[in-house]
Amino acid sequence: MDVREGIERRLETKRRELADLELKIREHGSYIRALEDTLRMMDSEDDGLVESRAIRAGSDVGRSQEALRAAGAPLHVSDLLKAMGKSDDKRNRVSLAGTLAGYVRRNHVFTRPGPNTFGLIEFSAKADDAISAISEVEPPEDFGMMKPMPDDDVPF
Repeated sequence: MDVREGIERRLETKRRELADLELKIREHGSYIRALEDTLRMMDSEDDGLVESRAIRAGSDVGRSQEALRAAGAPLHVSDLLKAMGKSDDKRNRVSLAGTLAGYVRRNHVFTRPGPNTFGLIEFSAKADDAISAISEVEPPEDFGMMKPMPDDDVPF
């Protein structure tokens, strides 16, 4: 009988070890799922960043971007719709303006230089370069000085 009791004790010990290991497996599985969820949350937050996603070429946003690049300057929503070949009705204006406004809020691709007018961030970079190039030019030496008027220019 001692042999039987020894085997039963070993069996009970192994069952407890197995239960402990199963608990550890469940804990580790939960930890892994939590880490995966954290990564998914980080990826969804990164969607708003500039490099996170490319704009699809055939989408309204992609077509707007192409139209703005072709124009080389910011355009009103109505002009964007015309450039995209879409009808300029209220529904399309509201839809496109709302979509592009989301990009503007995230400072991604588009800017809003005026009401219902959208441009590209790359335009403002070019404008900054042009402004800095202009500011490097010195004013003429006689800038701000009054020039004498000749007497023969008097109209009477």
